[in-house]
Amino acid sequence: MRAFFAVNLETRILAEIREIQNRFRHLEGIRWVHPERMHITLAFLGEIEEDRVDRLSRALAGPAGKLTAFSLSFRGAGVFPNLKNPRVLWLGVDEGKKELRQIHALIQEALPYKERERRFSPHVTLGRRKKNAGLHLDAGLLSDEISCPGKQWVDRFHLMKSTLPPAGPVYESLQEYFLKP
Repeated sequence: MRAFFAVNLETRILAEIREIQNRFRHLEGIRWVHPERMHITLAFLGEIEEDRVDRLSRALAGPAGKLTAFSLSFRGAGVFPNLKNPRVLWLGVDEGKKELRQIHALIQEALPYKERERRFSPHVTLGRRKKNAGLHLDAGLLSDEISCPGKQWVDRFHLMKSTLPPAGPVYESLQEYFLKP
């Protein structure tokens, strides 16, 4: 099964992110992410065997409960990997970056060394460049002034299963990991 760890976003925050996404809708060559599918990916596992779910759950349940719940807000837009070759348009995390990095580090410790991700940049993906599309972005569009007015309280993260039917990905939470209140 295809799996990843994520912080899921509240409906009211998704509505605010949709408004930000709409500011970029004039750009051609982007496949937009549906707001109901938006989340913050903490670690992408790819294809894993189902028995790993139990092992990961046991490895993370206790340590996750030692991390403290926190507030999350969003500010700034950017692209990966760079403006010359933009493949992903994203909305950045403002408040809560440090805490997301702590969760990411905890997950990395539970993974075999060869599967660990070295870099982690907390963000929400707004859209991806379509295959073979030429995409030219003006740096002026990507401003730190872009932000969501609301905040979200994060008291858990999830191990998610991803299924890829033709209509777009379907996500299912396999396990919740609760943080200390």
